[in-house]
Amino acid sequence: MKRTTAGLIVILALGAGFALGLLAANYQNIAGFFQQQTIAGVISRQGSPVTAETPVILEKTYKKCGHTITSEFEEHDKLMGKSMAEIQQELTGKEGYLVWTDKENETLMIQQQVDDWCPDDRKRVHLGLFKGHVAVFRGPAGVDDELLRITGIKAEHLPEQLRRTLEAGTLEYDSEDEANFVLENLDEYD
Repeated sequence: MKRTTAGLIVILALGAGFALGLLAANYQNIAGFFQQQTIAGVISRQGSPVTAETPVILEKTYKKCGHTITSEFEEHDKLMGKSMAEIQQELTGKEGYLVWTDKENETLMIQQQVDDWCPDDRKRVHLGLFKGHVAVFRGPAGVDDELLRITGIKAEHLPEQLRRTLEAGTLEYDSEDEANFVLENLDEYD
């Protein structure tokens, strides 16, 4: 009797474990099904192909400065007649693009990540120090990513306050021409 009871308990325990496993697996399938349905619903409701009346907005985010510029997509004509799937294949994530439809505004949205400075910051330069010499860097003050050139002006010949300012890299200019004008005045210290 004890052996039969023990066997029955083992069988019930195994059955309960199997049932719980089946329930858990089924729960995952149900949860996955709803997620897939949501995604499939978005894809299937992506609307008709792009027409001349379809608003297409481009949001470019520049990684080096973090600025985002929003504008109309200039190559709208290249998207004419294409479906969302075709556009997503053409503008891939590998190239930094993300494409979706804003249903509320009925607008095709294109977001692009660009590994560069925005046009305004690309023009900016700042002065700093590199290996004991005054140097010109591309981009806004404080970011010494891109060294444009090293001058012959030695930091040790500069007044203390100017040297500290150059060490901090806070002398920023809107163009390289403006920086060159300042550098001409610093030549007297060399």
